[in-house]
Amino acid sequence: MVERSAADAGNGAIALTCDVRDLSSCELAVATAVEKFGGLDAIIYTVAKDTMDRLRSADEDAWADSLATNVVGASLATAAAIEQLEASGGRAIYFSSSSGPTSAPWPGLGVYGVTKAALERLIDAWQAEHPLVAFSSLILGPTLGDNDAPSQFGTTWDADLAAEFLPKWIEIERHPGLVTSEDLIQGVSTILTVDALISSMTILPRS
Repeated sequence: MVERSAADAGNGAIALTCDVRDLSSCELAVATAVEKFGGLDAIIYTVAKDTMDRLRSADEDAWADSLATNVVGASLATAAAIEQLEASGGRAIYFSSSSGPTSAPWPGLGVYGVTKAALERLIDAWQAEHPLVAFSSLILGPTLGDNDAPSQFGTTWDADLAAEFLPKWIEIERHPGLVTSEDLIQGVSTILTVDALISSMTILPRS
């Protein structure tokens, strides 16, 4: 999928992979990109572990896996890129969630929401330590992808649990639709191209 996306993007785009939970892997990916393009202007952290379960059933592995990807991984990827981002006066964008700190807790997504709340605080902490870089949180409403931007979000959920919780999520969110790939692209493009710092942007589907 990464190779296909790079080919579709054109303009010399290259496909790189890394394990965001391993600092050396992140550093290698950044170094390869810098060697290819001569620098780094931005990182966009879209990676997430979308744990869905009742909190009483979430074991230590579920918590560790989600935190390692959604919070620690975001910080390791940033640490690998921060020197280049400071040199370019660049930007760092992180996909967050409306099931995190900006709404009432979503039943069944407690682990996920807690890690997204931690991510928001992490972004603030990075901004405080590195004011030359513009850090932004892109808070997204329900987004399951489409043919143009496929997503693995929700594909591992238990179908019965999802059916149980879905009406409650719709009641909390009050937006029964989905955010489209075009909306995501426009949001990211806006953050990347304006001169001002957009510390937080929220994209929700229209009712």
